[in-house]
Amino acid sequence: MRRITAGLFLLLLCLPLCASAAGEGRPLPAASLQGDGFRILVTPCGALQIQKGEELFSIESSFSSPGATIGFNALSEQPGRNQDALWKPAVRAMDKDSAVISARCNSYTFERTVRIEGDKARVLDKFTNLSPEAVAIGMEHALSTRKPFLSCLLGGMPEQSASNRAENPTLFVAAEDAALGVLAVDDVFRLRLSILAQPARALLKQDHFGMDKGKSYTFEWALYPLDRKADYWTFINRVRKDLKLDFAIQGPWSFFDVQTNARLVNDPQALKAYLQRKKLGIVALTPWLDYENLDRATGKLVTRDQYKQMMQKAARAFRMADPNILVTGCIESFPMPLSLEEAQKLYSRLPEKAQGYPAVTPAMLEGIAGMDARRRDSLIQTADGKILSEIYLRALMNPDGSLNYEKKIPLAALMAYAAPGNAQQEFLLGQARFIIEEVGLDGIYIDSFSFACDGYTAEQRFSYHGWDGTTVDVDPATGRIAKKYVDVELAGAPAKAELINYVLKTGKVFVANGYSPTREAQSLPAFRFEEAEWCFEPLELGRGEKPPLFYRMCQGHLSTPIGLGFRPERLKNGQEAYAKAIMKSVITYLRHGGLYYHYTTDIPSAGPGAGEYGPLNHMYPITPMELHEGYIVGKERIITAVSGTYLWKTPARPKVLLFDITGRQIDARAEIQAVEGGWSVKLNIEDWESVAVIE
Repeated sequence: MRRITAGLFLLLLCLPLCASAAGEGRPLPAASLQGDGFRILVTPCGALQIQKGEELFSIESSFSSPGATIGFNALSEQPGRNQDALWKPAVRAMDKDSAVISARCNSYTFERTVRIEGDKARVLDKFTNLSPEAVAIGMEHALSTRKPFLSCLLGGMPEQSASNRAENPTLFVAAEDAALGVLAVDDVFRLRLSILAQPARALLKQDHFGMDKGKSYTFEWALYPLDRKADYWTFINRVRKDLKLDFAIQGPWSFFDVQTNARLVNDPQALKAYLQRKKLGIVALTPWLDYENLDRATGKLVTRDQYKQMMQKAARAFRMADPNILVTGCIESFPMPLSLEEAQKLYSRLPEKAQGYPAVTPAMLEGIAGMDARRRDSLIQTADGKILSEIYLRALMNPDGSLNYEKKIPLAALMAYAAPGNAQQEFLLGQARFIIEEVGLDGIYIDSFSFACDGYTAEQRFSYHGWDGTTVDVDPATGRIAKKYVDVELAGAPAKAELINYVLKTGKVFVANGYSPTREAQSLPAFRFEEAEWCFEPLELGRGEKPPLFYRMCQGHLSTPIGLGFRPERLKNGQEAYAKAIMKSVITYLRHGGLYYHYTTDIPSAGPGAGEYGPLNHMYPITPMELHEGYIVGKERIITAVSGTYLWKTPARPKVLLFDITGRQIDARAEIQAVEGGWSVKLNIEDWESVAVIE
């Protein structure tokens, strides 16, 4: 495991706890900064104390330094022990809004700027390497209070530890008299952030950071002091406002295979009826471009010319059925696809003939066309010099349109990542241009758009060909760099933002699988979702039972909070309770303040599992203004699975629609009264068993 945590953890346990609110035994602060409703004190030894009302939060920091044995340099309330002899923090108050804490050791200089920004504070930690070689710096920030926390949420979850939470890199702590939210902002901090929670202390850690000689890097994080009535949702909505995430989300969205659904494409009336019942806003057409593109009728790969003809025909059909619908193509982010012949060649060389992600030796790729040096530089390579591949088997289609799983063809791709100027970035931009400029579709859907997602293994997330300049493993005994490698999500962040911006600048729509784990793309108006169906079982929820929290949907709280729809056919009795499974999934996502996108939902209109698309047909467009437990407040509508009184901030009197657990509309019990600023809507519904839409 890539860790140096034990030493840092023990050091922080030894640091003195925060003193009482009265300040007994505490030296006078070296700087005092006044924010809107809070104050930050900086101790002479560099610790931060956040005062909000009667509550005091203390933040002490520790940074490793390399040597014969690993050392630790602290910003603490009392002088640290076993520090570098040169480490003597100095505090300078710049003005009433900012202060600087500076220090140095043999290996690096450190400068922390604390700056008040209204009702929050920003912390900038700049490190500069003084060593003649690359240096590693592990860091921990310990947030503590006088008494045990009332609650502590890591990335929105009540867990004791959390890592791989770059999409929601937050810590929220509620104490007796106030609350404090912490947000990791820069990419390096958030991508490798791990958090530990104790009864009265929480640790934010980054222990895979290194700098080359002569280089500097600045970590950035933000502090949100909140009053005692504030909860996690208050904090998260405050951050969403700062990130400017209040843009309109279009939908509903769904995959649509033009081969297996050829009957609908060829029958205008049937397609129109299909869209009148299932009111799609965006449809993602498959087969995919250049990948997952087996022509199931012929057993050959769909060429670009065939793709263009198929998609233009389908797009015409959809636009005739509904002129407002958006029709997109589908691409995949990581594959460097191989031809059928190359795939068969690679497949024949594998010791195990199975679907998966085998690491292949360079010898296995001999004779594979197109493997020049530039393409190889885009590939994900393991520590022992192998290259990751994907082998997937796809069934052919019977004459009646059904799939024949007895006849499967092996397809293959090599795993690559897009980074500025590399071959994979060029490939993905070329695909987007082809879909938009040549095929004439309304945008793209891209799959697997975040390597930081937990769906990827560490072997797939990191490449050992080259160095990204910051990602390292550290020798826990000496604190020196043990290994340098590439975090492909970090290296690829600018390239991904460039791809999104290309699509958006053409006026098209960008939909992606995976919330943004980096700041470059966080606020771009792309529609991003998570495959959340693997985290819960909707039919196991009892009548009116509140769904449990799970991390995948919490990850979307700083993104477009969309969960990709559930597939009832996965469940033993899913088909018999199809509509119920879908609506329970809608309610589960609302539990997280989230929205729902279809996978390939097909609710029966009659017979077993029958129901309707009720709330899904009234979910979009929506511009999220507030997320809450059980509901989401948008400019265009409010969607809720819980009773309550809601403020509708428009002059026109709202209407209230209520849907039962099968998605069918039922009578709504609502008291609507005119109030200052709009309308008060008091709803009395069966909580967690029905969905109401105010619009």
